[in-house]
Amino acid sequence: MRKTWSSGMVLITVLVFLQIFSLLSLYSLTYLSQSMKRYSHQWQSHLYQRTSNKILRQLEDVSMVTSTRCRIPMIPSTELKIKDATWWQSHACSGNLGEIRYHYAVEFLGIDPCGMIVKSHHAQSSISKYYRITLYLLPEAFHGKFIMQSTVALPEEGTTVLCQDKLHRVQQGRQMWREI
Repeated sequence: MRKTWSSGMVLITVLVFLQIFSLLSLYSLTYLSQSMKRYSHQWQSHLYQRTSNKILRQLEDVSMVTSTRCRIPMIPSTELKIKDATWWQSHACSGNLGEIRYHYAVEFLGIDPCGMIVKSHHAQSSISKYYRITLYLLPEAFHGKFIMQSTVALPEEGTTVLCQDKLHRVQQGRQMWREI
């Protein structure tokens, strides 16, 4: 009789350990699955950031920025962030890069009379004017929207504005970019 009781206890102990290992395996698989989803989302976000940077580089061309076709009045970034796709379709220009459709708008930020852009081939300087390009991506595979902004400095030709402060040098082109 003693032998039956001890073999029953061994069976219960083995079943308990089997249950514990099964629960640990289930937890590990669940954690792994969640981690893969999270990293996949981060990787997708990184890819869209690179794509946005590529599109912004194309849009920062002088002819694209100074064109009044895609110009909108200056709107705070917090307001642009909450605009829906229909607003972008009716107020901005659009384009495609592969399968990714995007909308963009250009805002004139103003002139900096103390910011001097030096042209290397003429050693002539011009005051700087600033534009902000806002890019709105709404990729099919990405759940949500992806909005990037770039600020560009360009030379202002033929305008003479007196600087009331200290002159400073400005590099022509992109000044900054950010995700909003």
